[in-house]
Amino acid sequence: MLSWGSCDSDQLEASFTGPGVYRQVISAVGFDAPVHGYSVRLRLTASNVYDWPTLVLPDAWRFDRPSGCQSEQLTVRTLDAACPSLGGDEVSFAVSYSFDGFDLEIWLLAGFPVLQPDPDTRYTLFALDFDHARSAPGPQDPAEACGGADERVCFVLRGARWNDPTMQSHPILFEPFFGASWEDGSDACFGDLAVQPSHWTAAKKLYR
Repeated sequence: MLSWGSCDSDQLEASFTGPGVYRQVISAVGFDAPVHGYSVRLRLTASNVYDWPTLVLPDAWRFDRPSGCQSEQLTVRTLDAACPSLGGDEVSFAVSYSFDGFDLEIWLLAGFPVLQPDPDTRYTLFALDFDHARSAPGPQDPAEACGGADERVCFVLRGARWNDPTMQSHPILFEPFFGASWEDGSDACFGDLAVQPSHWTAAKKLYR
């Protein structure tokens, strides 16, 4: 699940209210087997999530290193105060970025000693602190500020997997095309295709 603010928040939409840090949390529940690590792919796009990208992600959201306007402004953690970390206190993690000219994809990987989670507990996978101290609305000179903070951005999980003690990878199930948004008062991120929540078994049938 993606949410703004904290792990236990149901806030899916956020807006630019001025320079500062905006937190987005990726969390999950239902782990009923020993876990040795996990990975998440997060896509940031200015286009509707159902379509091929046609709009370039604004500079205010170019947190990719080393080329993005915000390349030093993203802090990643594996703990949020509202939910425990899935990896406990001994997590090591890595972050990588890919910008294709339109969208930004952030790859997040975590590893830790094998542990047995509580399947009824929601765990923090990653907390992303986007520092918008250099952000500003409208077009900006990148040397002075990162523009487009008032433009729509859509966030969607492209994939998430957990590793068992033998390092076999298994999917973390989530609702396809479900995510969070920024400055999307018109619901343009997810609004083109009517989607009703359904059991994952039913969703899988759509891709067979």
